[in-house]
Amino acid sequence: MSRLATLALPYLQGAGWVSAPTQADMTYLEAVVAVAAASVDRLEQIPARLSFLFDYSAARALAQQGIVQEAREATPVIEALARELENSQPLLDRETFRALTRRVQHASGAKGKALFHPVRLALTGEADGIELDIAVPAIERGALLEGSGIRRIASARARAAEFARALAGR
Repeated sequence: MSRLATLALPYLQGAGWVSAPTQADMTYLEAVVAVAAASVDRLEQIPARLSFLFDYSAARALAQQGIVQEAREATPVIEALARELENSQPLLDRETFRALTRRVQHASGAKGKALFHPVRLALTGEADGIELDIAVPAIERGALLEGSGIRRIASARARAAEFARALAGR
């Protein structure tokens, strides 16, 4: 177990996201805490940086005026993302994620920020954060944990579907 994950564990437990982690949980936490730690100054900031994993809510994201407005404008991207993820294998690495975004680009016609920002909104519920080609595989690896002492992490497929439904209902 890495020292960093061990040091961050009380903060993740305090947030209610980790109870009694298994060895597989700790291996997962080692990876995600290391990524989060690269963009914070203090250990107590790690839960906020990882909230996209453990505390995802499409409804809460869409309650923010800026997010809902952008999501409405990017409905074709969000719908294409949800469709592509319906039959996709878990996006466990950068290459698989990038292949998915190429399919979404082809289906929606969006490029650059007009493609990636709506994907970020739908899959993380946040307007900024960890690079998507790192964040999405982290989401997917977390969703595969079974018998875990970690709060259940929704898969990219579940998140995209939830976000598209919530957007359609607004």
